[in-house]
Amino acid sequence: MKHAALVVVLAGILGASAITAHSGAPFMQDSQEKRFFVVGYVKRPGSYRFIGETMTVGQAIETAGGVTDRGATDVFQLLRQVDGKRAQLVVNAHDSIAPNDTIQVLRK
Repeated sequence: MKHAALVVVLAGILGASAITAHSGAPFMQDSQEKRFFVVGYVKRPGSYRFIGETMTVGQAIETAGGVTDRGATDVFQLLRQVDGKRAQLVVNAHDSIAPNDTIQVLRK
């Protein structure tokens, strides 16, 4: 995993006040701002602002530029903090995400 992608995954696991990667440079984000993270085989992996009340995995991936030619398009991995522990879920494009989730697009 590349350094920037690792930083984004860790930020998703550690919470909104963690350091995240944006345009290749680490920064501290506002702890009040809702964000989600997209890593793996997408065109623009990184941290994005959570817009609205609900978002789907598909909307999050499109925000990150969509899946690359090598990325899987049927199922994705979602990393989420649940009761202080990291949960790994298998999801599809229609499933909902929550603030601070990390969506990982795997290789085909």
